[in-house]
Amino acid sequence: MDKKIILVCDSHANKTDQAKKLINFGQNLYSYLKNEIILVVFNEKNIENFSRKINFGNILNIKTKTHEFGDIISGLETVIEKTDFSYLCFDSSIKSLEQASYLAGKFNASIITNVLKIEDKNQFSRMIFNSKLEAGIKNLKEKCVLTIAGSSFDENDSIFSKNSIEEIEIPHENSDIKIIETMSRSESSSLDNAKIILSVGRGLNSSEEIEKVFEVSKLIPGSSVGCSRPIVDKGLLEYQRQVGITGRSVSPKIYSAFGISGSTQHLFGMKDCEFIISVNNDPHASIFGHSDVCIVEDAVLFLEALKNELEN
Repeated sequence: MDKKIILVCDSHANKTDQAKKLINFGQNLYSYLKNEIILVVFNEKNIENFSRKINFGNILNIKTKTHEFGDIISGLETVIEKTDFSYLCFDSSIKSLEQASYLAGKFNASIITNVLKIEDKNQFSRMIFNSKLEAGIKNLKEKCVLTIAGSSFDENDSIFSKNSIEEIEIPHENSDIKIIETMSRSESSSLDNAKIILSVGRGLNSSEEIEKVFEVSKLIPGSSVGCSRPIVDKGLLEYQRQVGITGRSVSPKIYSAFGISGSTQHLFGMKDCEFIISVNNDPHASIFGHSDVCIVEDAVLFLEALKNELEN
């Protein structure tokens, strides 16, 4: 069986843009491997129209009962078990990273996250140390799972072209992944029911600077103040305000991150937020890749300006 490059378009709200990004990456990878490219999408109602919109014809449309993790994973497992893949490629969202990590373990594949460049057919580069350094990483296994950073790849002249649209349906009961119980590791927090969370990170270095976010919060009804782990480790805020793997997972309508770089641990805790606004003086901050609005500015200066606007 010939190996395939599988591109997983798991977005529900922004499917077209995500598909085009993945296809650009797949075409660049195809120029090295010459493996067939398959784009996997979920629950597309008009697949032929979608194919024309993204100008790509080799698509597998998986119909699932829901767009939840368990059903998406069941659909992907069904496809992967029948397809010998060389690379399984995802976007760099937290949702995509969860799926990529699970499937890499399930199918004994290596995983390389946040790929920025293709150096060779088995070698890629990504940023490390808060985007300060670029590292080359080589895949040593037959199967590899990748997540693609940003919009790093342009259209490639080595175009893979095949027209084959297929649709399969995955019964809901096939999913063997179920949430049995959810338990809180600490007492309730003001973050649990907040509609708006203003969260601070290492960009704010003192109690005086952090006090500015509380001043802003008082002017925004329904808001609460959260933070990243370094702020708790420094003793600047209490643990109940920590967002992340070792803190709380939150799901407000708006999550505003001030001076937070965007470690994977913190991003996990904010993955269910509806709308994310990030303020950071580093234009390459990782959190910008997961934000709806990105503002390159000193977080303290921005908070001062925001407070003045709200007071007036």
